[in-house]
Amino acid sequence: MSQIFNGKVPATLNGAGAAKEFVLLKEEPAIKSVPAHGASVVTCLLWAAGGLLVLHLLVMLAILAGDAQKLLPAWQPVFYFDKEGNLPSFFSTFILLLSAFLLAVVAAIKRKEKDYFARHWAGLAIIFLCMAVDEAAGIHELLLARFSAEGTAHIFWGMAGGVLVLVFAVVYYQFYRSLNVAARRGFFIAGACFLLGALGLEMLGASLLSQGHSDRDLVFMIVMTAEEVLEMGSIIYLISTLLHYLKPYTAVGFLIK
Repeated sequence: MSQIFNGKVPATLNGAGAAKEFVLLKEEPAIKSVPAHGASVVTCLLWAAGGLLVLHLLVMLAILAGDAQKLLPAWQPVFYFDKEGNLPSFFSTFILLLSAFLLAVVAAIKRKEKDYFARHWAGLAIIFLCMAVDEAAGIHELLLARFSAEGTAHIFWGMAGGVLVLVFAVVYYQFYRSLNVAARRGFFIAGACFLLGALGLEMLGASLLSQGHSDRDLVFMIVMTAEEVLEMGSIIYLISTLLHYLKPYTAVGFLIK
C-alpha cells in the first residue's frame, strides 16, 4: 500500500524557481526481507566442524590406546570420521545441501537476469545435491570397497576422478573466467582443497588399505582425518564465498548481509 508525503519541488527541478506543492508516492516493498548474516552462518559451521574434529580425535586416541570399546563405547561409531550414518556424515551432508541451495538461489537470480551462465550455476547446484546424496548413502564407499578386494581401489578412484575433473574443467572454464576476482579466488581455493582431500588423500587411503594396512593404523587414521578436514573445510569456504557473492542480491524474500 502506498504512503503519501507532501513536499516542495526543489528550485533546480521547476526551472522557474517557484516552489510548488507536490505529492511524492513511496512504494512499500512487496516482500520484507529477512537478514541472514553470512559471517554468523560461517562461524557456526566452523564451530560445529571444530567440535566434531575434537570428538573424533578423542575416539582416535582411544582406538590407538587399544581400549576404544571400554573408554568410549558409545562415542566411537557416533563421532568417528571413518564411519557412515553418524554425526560427521550428517554434518557433511548438511553443508553440501546448503551449498546446493545457495547455488540454486544464484541460478534463479541469473536466470531472471537472462544470464548466459545461469545453466552453469544450476548444474553446480545439481552436482552438489548429488554429492549430498552420495555422502548420505555412502555410494562411492561401496564402489571403493568392491575394488579394494582386488587391490585396485586407488587406481580406479584416481582414473575415475581424473576423468570427471577434466570434463568439469572443460565445461566450466568460461564460467570460471566470467566470475569476479573474489569469487574466482574462492572457487579455486575451495575446489583445490576439496580435490586434494576427496581425490588425493582418499586415493592414498585406499592405497594404504590395499597394501595391507589396517584402518586402525596411525598412518591411515592421519590420512583419513586430513581428508575429512579438507573436505569439510573446503565446503564451508565455498559457502562463505557464495554468501559473499550473494550480498548485492535480494532473492526469494531474504537479504544476505
